[in-house]
Amino acid sequence: MDNISIRCVVFNNPEEKNWKAVALDLDIVTEAGSRDEAMECLKELIEMQISFAASRGEIGSIWKDAPEEYWRKYHEARRYHAAAIYGQGADSVDEAASDIPFPRPQNQNGFQIQSA
Repeated sequence: MDNISIRCVVFNNPEEKNWKAVALDLDIVTEAGSRDEAMECLKELIEMQISFAASRGEIGSIWKDAPEEYWRKYHEARRYHAAAIYGQGADSVDEAASDIPFPRPQNQNGFQIQSA
């Protein structure tokens, strides 16, 4: 089971005038001024959470599902994307679903998300 990924969704949050990114499998949420910033912040938070849990010998404690509202956004974004792939609609510009690789230890002191 070498290829573990973390399901994520990033979406435009018009009420707050920002972007929200959520790691659905870890219930980690962040907000930023742009889509890319939100995802970068989320990756950093994921790395910190996993590094902290690993340092305490509690890596199994990281898994916690995000609230259902975020899962609905993830599935909606995947539907839009699949339809766009087959020319049956446009990809959403307000939300995107992605799976990011599980961070791997780089050395004894830290973790880093590797490119897929």
